Parts: sequence; structure tokens; C-alpha cells
Amino acid sequence: MTDRVPDGLAGRILSSWGDWTGPVVESAVFGTTDPTAIAGLIGEWTVRHLGSPVASVLWYHASVGCASGLVLVDGTRVVVKAHQPRFHADYLAAAVAVQSHLAAVRYPCPTPLGGPEEIGVGLATATLLIRDDSGAMVPDTVSAVAALVRLTTYVDGMAHCGYAEGHVQVEHLAPHPLGALRDGALYPEPYSPAFSFRDDESASWIDRYAGLALAACADDNGPLVVSHGDWSPRNVRGDRFGVSAVFDMDSLVLTTEARAAGHAAASWLLGPDPIGTVLDPSGIEHFLWLHQRIRDYWLAPHELRAAWGAALWNLAHLARCEHGVGTAGAALAALAAHGGEIAARCSG
Repeated sequence: MTDRVPDGLAGRILSSWGDWTGPVVESAVFGTTDPTAIAGLIGEWTVRHLGSPVASVLWYHASVGCASGLVLVDGTRVVVKAHQPRFHADYLAAAVAVQSHLAAVRYPCPTPLGGPEEIGVGLATATLLIRDDSGAMVPDTVSAVAALVRLTTYVDGMAHCGYAEGHVQVEHLAPHPLGALRDGALYPEPYSPAFSFRDDESASWIDRYAGLALAACADDNGPLVVSHGDWSPRNVRGDRFGVSAVFDMDSLVLTTEARAAGHAAASWLLGPDPIGTVLDPSGIEHFLWLHQRIRDYWLAPHELRAAWGAALWNLAHLARCEHGVGTAGAALAALAAHGGEIAARCSG
């Protein structure tokens, strides 16, 4: 290690760009595309906010933010995640406070260690690296829905969480930094600079579905709950016996019961094998039934339409992301095959 630049981290950062579209995320997060400078910022952050320099680097990954798996000199294995500037301090502090509560009551999520604190042009947070972070097994749908419902149930009734010197309102979890819609917009600002949501006639069919979906959600004024806004198999570990780890806790969001269930249905069912699920109307219906049954909260007709609308909107948004990078992915295929039938469920 040179000064506070962790050995090997700059190389990990540089090699990660071959799997993505270059350093677009790093530029947005750190304000620089120099791998050594970025590694230095991360190394300095661990000393200042975790009290220890980095001994070794386990992995590095960039998507919405930039996450580093690290071993500190004191032996602690941590994940430091640097966030885009749109992840403001109020949101991250609320998310960390809720995550701390969940970890304390033995929900299978990483335990927060530090942050949010400044890094680059944004903020960073740190958690313990939990034991099966590198596991590849994904639970079945019943286990996944049960874990999602358990998250909401554990947070129910929390008017606020203690954090640092004061109280953090869970209201700061809405809207999610990646989900805020400007007036009249169908989608939020793309979550990665790599995506383009330009006006394009070739995407108009996707946009029509997004508009129908938002209309279905407009009358949903049900109770607000805390849920996970990216309930994808890549963020959940376990097997048919249950869920052992939930990641990406900066996806916590305050939303309605119906929208939480519908949004999660699309995220989960679009996930890759080995879970063997398919995003089609029957899959969404099954997921929503499980969510209602396990949660013991049965959606009223207008809420059920909103749940279908949330699933359709999530699918359209993901399809727009694929369209923006010219990828014929799973979301585009599912929307083309099943969008009409899902849209029909939004209207009754």
C-alpha cells in the first residue's frame, strides 16, 4: 500500500470497465476517472470513518454506485459503497438507520458500520461483509416473498429511527433517489449515465405501457410501508429453506403496499436462472397472491390494479433501459410478449 492507496484496488477498478461502458459511474460518483485517485479516496475514507487502512482488496463493482469489498488492517471485512450525488444525506441516513434496526432484529442484511460521509462528489456508506456475500444460490419464490414481507413487517410502526445525533424520519425514503418523477415524466432520470432515454419513435410502444401503468397507480392511496425497491435475485441469497442474505439496502423505499408488491414481482420474475421463473401474467398473479397471503393484507380492487400497474411500469422502465443501450434483453422480450395482457389487468 502506498500512503493510503490500497494495493490492487486501482487495477480492480480499471479492469471493471471492460465489463461496463467505461468509467461513467466513477465519473459521476468520484468526480474523476483516474483509478489511482479513486482508490486513494476509498483508502482515505476507511481510515477517516472506519479507523483503519485497507490491508487487501476482495472485489470491486460499479453499477448505480461503486462498491468495494475490502479487508481492513484490523481484520474487519467490509463493503464500502460510494453513491451518486442524487443519493442525498437525508435518504442515506434514513436507509442506514432502518438497516441498522433490521440487522439488530436479525434480519439477514449487512450491519452498517459507517456513513453516510463525503467521498468524491457524493457520499459513501460502509457495512460488514456478511459471510455468504459471494454465494450464488437463489431462494425459491415463496421464500423470497416471505423475506420481503418480513422486511416490511419488521419496520412497521417505526415512526423514526435513532441515528447519530438526532432522529431520521422514514419519510426521507420517499421518493427513492432513483425513482423521483418530474412533472409529466414517465420515467426518472436514468440511474446510470450509460443509459439514454431520448425521445425516440422506436420506443413509443414502451412509453405507452409506462403511461398506462402510471394511470393505474394514480388512485392508490393505501398505507405507506417500507419495502425493498430492487427485489431482484441478484440481491437475494438463500435456497428453498429460506433467505440467508439480502443486499443493496440502499434500495429501501417508502411506498404503498400495492406498489411495493407489484414492483417486486417484476424485479423478481425477471431475474435469471436458476430460479426458473418467467415474467408473465400468471407469474405476477402468483407473486401478488403470495405477498397478500403471507403479509395477511388483501388488496382492494383499486389497489390490485395499482399492483399490476407497478409491475408493468417496472417492466417498461427496465425495457427502456435496455432500449437505451441497444440491448435486446429480457425486459424488452417480456414486455413485447405480455405487455398487453398485463396492461389489461391494470384496468380491471
